[in-house]
Amino acid sequence: MRTTKILGTLALVLAVHVAASSEARASDFGLPDLTFVSLHNGRSGTGPLPGNYPVVFGSSGFAMFVSTQYGDLMAVNDGSGFDTVNGLVAQLNTGPALVSGDTITYGPGLNFALVAPGFSAELSLTSSLVLQKTLVGYDALAELCVVAAAGDCLWHVGDKLCLDLHLFNVCSLSTDLPTLLRTSWCYGADVKGDLSTSTCPPVPEPGSMMLLVAGVVGVAARARRRFAVMV
Repeated sequence: MRTTKILGTLALVLAVHVAASSEARASDFGLPDLTFVSLHNGRSGTGPLPGNYPVVFGSSGFAMFVSTQYGDLMAVNDGSGFDTVNGLVAQLNTGPALVSGDTITYGPGLNFALVAPGFSAELSLTSSLVLQKTLVGYDALAELCVVAAAGDCLWHVGDKLCLDLHLFNVCSLSTDLPTLLRTSWCYGADVKGDLSTSTCPPVPEPGSMMLLVAGVVGVAARARRRFAVMV
């Protein structure tokens, strides 16, 4: 009985913490916000990365290529709601990866490009790109700075941005890899991402945390039933 109460209390405390973190995180993300989604098996064309995945990462690097040319979805919210746009987002970290438990870290660098009709931007990662393993894949966060902008760009040179990625449908790749990504281990993944004006701290996305809450609640429920049978 005591164990059941402890598990129940833990689930409640974690749920309250996630709710508070979600509210704080939502207030940190600013506008404009560029959001994008890419599924490797839903693309209408063949992208440049192995397996047609929008994201490939391994011991020697991290690469992302999302483009509406291949059927990926992209939209911008400048304060009046999301409007779909055509464009591409490309990112490259040439590693090496630092692995510690369930965390994979890639160093910063000048390696992010954004192109859409009427504007383009080049961004530099001012922090490491940190991947944190979740129940459904990986969450990834990095801070960036706009170093070049052209046309009617969403941001200006010097603006600080936050890159928030959610990698899912993660699959080990055994295909031949380009020299740049030749590695001892490598994965492909689908991605949902946001690029926005932000000062958010690198904490797990609420969606992933809610999965953790659900798991704790499930454990508590199973324990309750088991102890009830034993009594």
